[in-house]
Amino acid sequence: RCIDLKGAPFLDTIFNVYAIDDASPANSDYCTVKLRVQSNNNSCVPLPLTLGLKGAIYSESAEMVQNVNVALISDQVEFPKSVMTQNDGKWNVEGLKMYKDYTITADKNDDILNGISTLDLVMIQRHILGLQELDSPYKLIAADVNNSQKVTAGDLVELRKVILGINSEFTNNKSWRFVDVAQQFVNPKNPFPFVEKLSMSNINHDVAGLDFFAVKIGDVNGTARKNANSPLPTEPRTTVQLEANKVNAKKGEVFTVHVKSAELNNLLGLQMSIGVDYKYAEIVNIKSDHLNLKDENLGLRNISDGQIHISWNEQKPINVKDEFLQITFRALQDIKDRSILRLENSYLTPEMYISDGSNIQTLKVTLQSSNSATSNAEQFELFQNVPNPFNATSIIGFNLPQVDEVTLKIFDLTGKLVYQSKATFNKGYNTFSLDANELNLSGVLYYQIETDNDSATRKMIIIK
Repeated sequence: RCIDLKGAPFLDTIFNVYAIDDASPANSDYCTVKLRVQSNNNSCVPLPLTLGLKGAIYSESAEMVQNVNVALISDQVEFPKSVMTQNDGKWNVEGLKMYKDYTITADKNDDILNGISTLDLVMIQRHILGLQELDSPYKLIAADVNNSQKVTAGDLVELRKVILGINSEFTNNKSWRFVDVAQQFVNPKNPFPFVEKLSMSNINHDVAGLDFFAVKIGDVNGTARKNANSPLPTEPRTTVQLEANKVNAKKGEVFTVHVKSAELNNLLGLQMSIGVDYKYAEIVNIKSDHLNLKDENLGLRNISDGQIHISWNEQKPINVKDEFLQITFRALQDIKDRSILRLENSYLTPEMYISDGSNIQTLKVTLQSSNSATSNAEQFELFQNVPNPFNATSIIGFNLPQVDEVTLKIFDLTGKLVYQSKATFNKGYNTFSLDANELNLSGVLYYQIETDNDSATRKMIIIK
């Protein structure tokens, strides 16, 4: 009987076996026998009442990922349960009931800029153009920033907004995604959709190896730090030194700082955060004769703090020589032979990216001041409204070479005049203030500043 085994897989008993014949007197002998009674297939061994599940989270490059929330989902009252991976990327849950169904998912939605730079934009764009493919399914998942299950120009737009600080999170995606390690992609060049959860039914034993590949969205070159022991990014060996002129200007005067560099060939992209000593000047406009800078390349969220973020890249490499940025300011006080620009490292690491055959080389960027100074007080100029797009208020700045009557006209896309204002302004920098609610307009519009001698037009967007 199973009860006689007392929970053991077998029971050994030793006894003597005798043989006696019918002779008179009788002959007899015996032998000692060891008898083992066992439980076939462990049918008498009591089964454990609980089980354990465990696994690990790591990147495609086998780096363990820390601070991933692993969730266990079941139809039991005490669920869902969760556990956080530590520095070794491992997770383990014990004491789970047997003969139940369990689903496992992983989640991490922090530090969205981890591993992301304009270099990722360059690489994604080159993939889209067929110049250099992203060579793994996990890089393609990372490139699908807008979660459309394909890699398109829309991903570039979404990623750049995060890089520039316009958005603090992805609109339709999380910072990290997790893929079942056991998944075999039918077509590695089209890994969508992919398996993001592990499911087990009526399970009655411990299970190990429940692993996920971690994919940092937007980080196609794999530079995201995965745990506390991850190495810091290697600083580029080559440095590009930019030069910006010092400033002499009177309070209220508009002036331009010209940012120059030595000759740069095969430039694919750049990023930097430019800081301004905002006690002395405020940013009015930024433009380039070489770079095709558009509104979407500029991050103006911190402009009131004297910061402007730039993220630019181009489909084909370009050559740049001498001056490539002109930043226009209005002096808030008298400035005498002063450097007012600096590169900020706290947000965007100042970098340039050049094409080097089939490779992309990253260059470190520094900034120094030159002795030349300039002022724009004698020129007529219309500046881009700030902010743009806007949904509340915006400022249209312009410069006058003399006291003049100025007319502001706003047109819709059909050319219809939808707003007009007229006033007299002093020589130098002046502004019109726009209130979106008072205008009661939305969409793409054109604004024009007009005097008796000069006229200029720019585009703006009102969002409602």
